[in-house]
Amino acid sequence: MNAIAKAIDTLNEVLGRIIAPLIAIITLVVLYDIALRFFIGRPSDWAFDITKMLFGAHFMLMAAYGLRHHAHVEVDVLKRLLSRKKQAMVEILGYLIFFVPFIYMLITFGWSFFMRSYSRGETTYGMVS
Repeated sequence: MNAIAKAIDTLNEVLGRIIAPLIAIITLVVLYDIALRFFIGRPSDWAFDITKMLFGAHFMLMAAYGLRHHAHVEVDVLKRLLSRKKQAMVEILGYLIFFVPFIYMLITFGWSFFMRSYSRGETTYGMVS
């Protein structure tokens, strides 16, 4: 079990170090979009779509890396006063109360949207299709 955890941590570390700097690409695309809006008065459709998708992917892929390095945002003013065992219980309860139901809803409602789109043969249009 320890070897599996170590392998997951290593994979997480490698992918995190590769993916983290990609925020610079998102920043460049956002700056391009802002420049188009400023100079010609019309933002680019593809730049807007790409930045939203890249940021979403970046956020999801970096979540585990952030948790591993204790870089996640939390209010730990009271939590740090607790013992390590009680801190772990607070985290487990937090996941059970917030994370698990949210993921359940995301999968449940997302699946029905996916199936409806798939059954209708919906596709994207424009430059990013």
